[in-house]
Parts: sequence; C-alpha cells; structure tokens
Amino acid sequence: MSRRVTKVTQKEHFLKAYDNSMGNVSEACKAINISRKTFYEWCQNNEKFKEKINEIDESFIDFAEGQLKKNVKRGIQKAIEFTLTNRARDKYSNTQTVEHKVPDVVEVVHYIQQGPPPEIKEKPIDNSNTNKK
Repeated sequence: MSRRVTKVTQKEHFLKAYDNSMGNVSEACKAINISRKTFYEWCQNNEKFKEKINEIDESFIDFAEGQLKKNVKRGIQKAIEFTLTNRARDKYSNTQTVEHKVPDVVEVVHYIQQGPPPEIKEKPIDNSNTNKK
C-alpha cells in the first residue's frame, strides 16, 4: 500500500512542478526526477491526472491571454498585430495559402522512365537570330 501512496504523492509533486513551469513537461519531470515516458504513461493510464494536466494548460493559456490583453491596452504594436492576425484572420491575415500537388506513384514512375511531361520539357534554344561575324 505504501507504493500507491508514493505514486499519488509523486503525481501531486509533478502537478505542482508542472504548474510552476507553466506547462513545461521536461522541466517538471526534471524537478521530481522522473522520465518523460513516466509522465506520458501517467496521462494515458490515469484520467484524473490527465484532466488536472489539461486544467493547468488551460490556466496557463488564460494567463497568457490576460498578459496579451494588457499589452494591447498599453498599445504595444506586436501584441496588437498578434491579436488581429489571430482573432480577425479574415481581415488581418498576413499569410498566403499555397497549394502543393504531391505527385502520385504513377506520375513519378512515368517521369523516371520517360522524362518530364511536354509542358515541363525545356524548349530548344533558337540560335538563328544570333549575330554572326
């Protein structure tokens, strides 16, 4: 039975360390001398522990949002830009969407066997218009 008490106490110590580190798993694991693997096993096998981790994460996000709001009120440009680009993306997005087509296996095999398709092949250089001396 003492083993169970030790594990519960260890998890409680971890939760305090995790909260103090603002959700940094590595830092909290070091603080109580456990591996990251142990932490992830605790999360996987103990739903209450996982819920407490999620509560700490949400609390940190709330804290960060509060700090962001303070900086927006102070007129700090980076905070204003961050808020607008993340909360009003349709108006203030500074990113572009680029679609990339990933070739399928048939296209790759065809390219390897026969070279690039006609629209990609280089056109021959026309030397007829060069000045001859």
